[in-house]
Amino acid sequence: MALDPNSLKQQLLNLFNSKADTYDAAAQAWVDAYSAYAAVGQAFGITPTLLPVSKTAMKSVLLAQFIDISPSPTKAATVASSIATALTAFWLSPPVQFSLPAIFVTAVTGTPILTTALQTVFASVLSTDTPDIKATQLSSAMDIFTKTVTVTNFVPPVPVITTLI
Repeated sequence: MALDPNSLKQQLLNLFNSKADTYDAAAQAWVDAYSAYAAVGQAFGITPTLLPVSKTAMKSVLLAQFIDISPSPTKAATVASSIATALTAFWLSPPVQFSLPAIFVTAVTGTPILTTALQTVFASVLSTDTPDIKATQLSSAMDIFTKTVTVTNFVPPVPVITTLI
């Protein structure tokens, strides 16, 4: 199986429709949605081993932003940057492994792309876009970002590099 932006979109729609009671619950819902989507990604035909520490890294960045969030187009850049940072932390803090200790994430090159895409989505936070449209926009941006995650196989004789699919 490979990354499926439609499954992420559905996870985001569920998140939007459930309305978390606390900031912590909201951050956890985002982590759960992205983790479910990311868990089926592959590099070298292997799915990632998503450890709690990766999810905690993402959640801590999101939680700090959610506590300070208000629906304002002027905060779009800050919110976008925080979410891009959270997703980058998910993959790199520490680097996610792929079953064997010699295969792991070595770079995430899509952070600037994600930040720019999310700024556009969040700048129109006061628009009349439906949750379905917002979930489509977010899942598309997050999918493009995730497909820039670079995984290196250091198993001898020579390291081989690929991106997540």
